[in-house]
Amino acid sequence: PPWDAVTSTRRPSIEITVASPDARLDRLASFVSGQGAVAVEWLEPKRRFSVGPEKDLPAGRNRVNCTAPAASGNRFHWFSHPWVVRLRPE
Repeated sequence: PPWDAVTSTRRPSIEITVASPDARLDRLASFVSGQGAVAVEWLEPKRRFSVGPEKDLPAGRNRVNCTAPAASGNRFHWFSHPWVVRLRPE
């Protein structure tokens, strides 16, 4: 992906632009490792949003997953992005 997965930030965020007109964005759901469902911030309604953890992430591997059902059929649109949190030495 075009985003760097390695970060020293405990609450990284990512901006996502949805390209599919078939996605039911009114039913978009986003989840962060160990935190469950998290809110998204719409930057451009029904097109571009930002998502990140609501609490500090632990060091190591973490992930954000976003899903939205397709307008037709029993399909889902899915996006996943890893974060590897490297804490700076104190």
